[in-house]
Amino acid sequence: MGFSGDGLPFIGELPGRPRVKYLAGHTGHGLGFGFLGARRLVDVALDGAPVGWLGAGRRSLPRA
Repeated sequence: MGFSGDGLPFIGELPGRPRVKYLAGHTGHGLGFGFLGARRLVDVALDGAPVGWLGAGRRSLPRA
């Protein structure tokens, strides 16, 4: 399983490869976050929508 420090998945694109997008770090919440994250990723990839608060560049705080 892929984990993130704040428990939320990451959406982003590979540096230098703007056509390659990813959605990762579901932290055990794959079904719910996977569906919503995939919808957001499609909006980003097809419509150029901003990633928003799931962006891979956000500061991920360690979980307590």
